[in-house]
Amino acid sequence: MRPRSLISSRKTSSGFTLVEVLVAIILIEIGLLALTAATGIVIRETTASRARTSALEIARNRVETLQSLPCADVAGSATDLSGHHEEWSAHLVPVATREVRDSVTFFVQGAAHSLALHSRTPCAP
Repeated sequence: MRPRSLISSRKTSSGFTLVEVLVAIILIEIGLLALTAATGIVIRETTASRARTSALEIARNRVETLQSLPCADVAGSATDLSGHHEEWSAHLVPVATREVRDSVTFFVQGAAHSLALHSRTPCAP
């Protein structure tokens, strides 16, 4: 007869249980979904920022152009190929001063936004 081996009451386990693996997968999935949502927000904000920067550049260029012209009342509007609609004016005000205004309307994800620049410069004698 063989000697009986002592059976210990301790189990030796290596690896992960099925429940631990499922919890880890769920946590990783939640993290990836949050990362995806954050990426969408960043892309949307970057697009809006680019549109605002472009509209601001258009308005700044127009104001500089109007300030370089001789002092006179002038007004106009324009729409470019990218959908920016611009309205501008330069009016003489008392004390040999010119008031220049430019308003640009642009679209971001179907919603209209606008910005306006106002400036006063002295008229050259």
